[in-house]
Amino acid sequence: MKHSTSLITLVSIVLVLACSCPASQVIVSTPTNSPFGTSIAQPPESLGTSRDNPAPFGSSITVHSITIKVDQTTRPANEFLTSSNVFYLTPEPGNEYLLVELSITCNLPSNEKCSLIPPVEFQAVTSAGNVINVTPLIELSGQFEFGVELFGEASTTGKLLYEVPQDDENIILLYEPMLDISGTKVFMALK
Repeated sequence: MKHSTSLITLVSIVLVLACSCPASQVIVSTPTNSPFGTSIAQPPESLGTSRDNPAPFGSSITVHSITIKVDQTTRPANEFLTSSNVFYLTPEPGNEYLLVELSITCNLPSNEKCSLIPPVEFQAVTSAGNVINVTPLIELSGQFEFGVELFGEASTTGKLLYEVPQDDENIILLYEPMLDISGTKVFMALK
């Protein structure tokens, strides 16, 4: 009985501490040619924090200890993929491949480490709100590995592949950290 009471107390303390932490602040640094200007801290439901208001293409988005930037997109990426790898299947009728190239920087001190799982934490979202998971990459140069670990001040780049509807021109990228209890979601335009 004493052990179960101690466990319940410990869980309660963890939940109180977790719930009392403020939601993370999202900082969006827009490109200089963007109508939104430069780096600004965004309050909830503003630039980059909702599907209706994604951060502009090319913006650097800082959330928690990492900064993310969509460097380039290739759409349709069908010919590029089939010419570089014979094992790629053609997309379903009415779909095409979308290749997204990202830069990720760890903003922690040099002796601390950032960890993320790009194939799980990044998803494409259609204009209708359907979530599309990463299409597995086979022997593609520069693909993100399942787990990415960086020490502070380090950066990496990588590619993610999605099979998306051909007629949807407003696909956006969603970053949702797996272990974030505050529910942070960041939305980025892909064009």
